Amino acid sequence: MIGFEIADADEAASAAKANGFGVIADVKATAMGRRVIVRDPDGRQVFLFSTT
Repeated sequence: MIGFEIADADEAASAAKANGFGVIADVKATAMGRRVIVRDPDGRQVFLFSTT
């Protein structure tokens, strides 16, 4: 799995769903911020997180 820090996890999850990407784990608030896990077109899991 690869991870990226992004500006807005909620927006990223919405965009992923709208563009046909699988959302493996919906947005969740954690001590470090908000995170979502999606599946890319090649089937790889991608961890996206925002600290705001």
